[in-house]
Amino acid sequence: MENVLARESFMSVLYNHKMMEARRRELRQNMTEAEERFWSVVRRQQILNTKFRRQFSIHTYVVDFYAAIPRLAVEIDGDYHLEPEAVAYDFIRQVEIENCGITMIRFTNQEVFNDLDRVVLRLTNVLQELLTKRSHSSP
Repeated sequence: MENVLARESFMSVLYNHKMMEARRRELRQNMTEAEERFWSVVRRQQILNTKFRRQFSIHTYVVDFYAAIPRLAVEIDGDYHLEPEAVAYDFIRQVEIENCGITMIRFTNQEVFNDLDRVVLRLTNVLQELLTKRSHSSP
């Protein structure tokens, strides 16, 4: 029971913490071209009526896109993410976010630019799977 209470307390301060507000705003105002393109297909609940938020903070990290229902984070990775230091950082970051009960999927800039239909299909499939699990686990 103590573990559950600690997790609930942690979760209450987990999202969009005030200290990250300026950073989130800056990132929203300076989205990459790939992020803008992705945003154009997920904004206004265009995919399975799922609401996405841009540049959403989870704990001390800011993810590119986040859907609270079904707890999905989406990252659009540029070439920088192929650097060894970035790969290590991204791994740790993803593990910590997933330990909060959030699923994370990643797309590269190239995937967004060269095959947006496939990106949307993969995203739709992941959303459908998560939403189905959620509806089966609800009382």
